[in-house]
Amino acid sequence: MWTCVCGYRGKSKNWKKHEMSERHQEWAVHRSVSRRIVAAMRAQVARDEAGQFAKFKAPLTGGIRFFTTWQDENEWTRGRASP
Repeated sequence: MWTCVCGYRGKSKNWKKHEMSERHQEWAVHRSVSRRIVAAMRAQVARDEAGQFAKFKAPLTGGIRFFTTWQDENEWTRGRASP
């Protein structure tokens, strides 16, 4: 599942169909995103950059950091609007 900044939620296999939808095309004209969505995107970027840490089982010490998904950084998560 994914969430578009236009407000739509759907399956990833339907992304191309969604891009051509009337709802997304109307949003693309204005390209406004709510503060709530911007805050959520920034938080996701921070979580993605930090990754996840899995500790080794005893008697080993330490662990491994891994990165499973990435929220693409864009004009909203960088904090500036595109020209």
